[in-house]
Amino acid sequence: MSKIIGRSCDVAISAAGSSYTELGEIMSASLSVSDDVADATTNDSGGFKEGMYADSQASLDVTMKYSKADAGQALLYTAKFAKTLYYFRVRPLASAAVEYEFIFQGLITDLTLDASTGDVEELSASIQSSGTITKQVQS
Repeated sequence: MSKIIGRSCDVAISAAGSSYTELGEIMSASLSVSDDVADATTNDSGGFKEGMYADSQASLDVTMKYSKADAGQALLYTAKFAKTLYYFRVRPLASAAVEYEFIFQGLITDLTLDASTGDVEELSASIQSSGTITKQVQS
């Protein structure tokens, strides 16, 4: 599969975390990692709130041109209807000497097929992480 100039990243899905299937026809992808902040305020805080990191979580939003022949898009439906954790791999397309990838297990919380009149069908997915998010050098 060739790289398309202006594409933000490659996203792939896997049932077992070993062999990944790329999602095709990606138009946009957004990976967000956020942290909860626990209140650590005490009487010694001088009247100011204090916080500390608590739980972290990632969310991935992907929008694609729908393709019924795309194996990655088909796996999204399989994962959604099975209500099963799947592995996701996000590879930003960077030009740095070292390129990283992010891998995590996640649940598909939303899968939307938009078939507007006069436009090509689009498929969008929202994925919420479950467990650890790994950042490593792309293999």
